[in-house]
Amino acid sequence: MKTEVSEMEERKGKGKIMCGTLDLSALPLDCITLIISFTSPRDACRLSLVSTAFNSATESDAVWESFLPSQYQALIPSSLSFSSKKQLYLSLCENPLLIEAGRKSFWLERGSGKKCYMLSPGTLPLYGVSTPHGIGDGCLYPRPGYSLLLAMLAGSKSIF
Repeated sequence: MKTEVSEMEERKGKGKIMCGTLDLSALPLDCITLIISFTSPRDACRLSLVSTAFNSATESDAVWESFLPSQYQALIPSSLSFSSKKQLYLSLCENPLLIEAGRKSFWLERGSGKKCYMLSPGTLPLYGVSTPHGIGDGCLYPRPGYSLLLAMLAGSKSIF
């Protein structure tokens, strides 16, 4: 694949603009793979359409391993096996895993690879919740059947 690149090159004060081509397929596959691993899963899928060299690079386990959480091996049950890291990534996007004895569910956001968690009711003890009547007993809503949505923002740090 060749792309046209314009570059300014001054030759002995003439100030000519030289146009040339850059052959991206001339890059080693490992180099293309490394470059793609610094993008997002969405961008990797888009780049796979650029050329056969890019498509080959995006199928690499090295690319998809870079999109997986750092300690993903501990989350995956030994009963599950995958033929590639891409297949594992897509499985974690489509099939949430129950973790911590079923008290949490974990999955990946498909486009960005962000980690997502869903907590079961009762996972977080609520003590001393302020209510209009003073300090409560840990119940945010007195009626059963209502779900608890808890959003925690701790500056720029993740709570998980």
